[in-house]
This record gives sequence, structure tokens and C-alpha cells, in this order.
Amino acid sequence: MSIQHAIGQHIEAADLTQDEAEAAMDENHAGNATSARSRLLMALRMKGETIDEITGSARSMSRAAGPSAGEVAGLIDTCGHGWAMALGRSTSRRRWRLL
Repeated sequence: MSIQHAIGQHIEAADLTQDEAEAAMDENHAGNATSARSRLLMALRMKGETIDEITGSARSMSRAAGPSAGEVAGLIDTCGHGWAMALGRSTSRRRWRLL
């Protein structure tokens, strides 16, 4: 499924299967859909995401992510700021101000 077709499906309020959502995200990660990327995500959000669409998209993103530079066998960074510790910074101690 092309990313353009996926956008059309969302505009028509039609849900995608896991495989269709995964294929659309694969096209995005391959660099073939740079101008359509934000339109796909906006159309998905406006329609409302389904479990299948989220699952298919997550499978594609996981495949595209690849290993990190400081990967240690058996360990997973579950909080998203492990890179900062490798640079000697701790984002967990940083205070964020909401305006």
C-alpha cells in the first residue's frame, strides 16, 4: 500500500490493517514519502488511530530504528534518554517548565 493510498483511506474514515499501516510506514522510512509524511500522521490522528494501525506502524518503526551506538547485549533503554548519559548528561535531573 502506498502512503498516498493510506492517506486517502484515512480521509474516507477507513481503517488500515496492520500490514497496510506497516507498508505505509515502510515507504516513509525508505525516504519515498517525505512530502506525505506529515499528511499521513495528521490524517491518522484526525480519523483516530486503531490498535492495528498503531501496531503496524510500530513494527515498521522498530525495524527502521536499528541498533544504537552504545548498545550492550541484553539491555534496553526504556526511558528514552540513555544517549544523554553516554554524553555525560542526565536528562532525568533536568527540570522542564510548562508554559
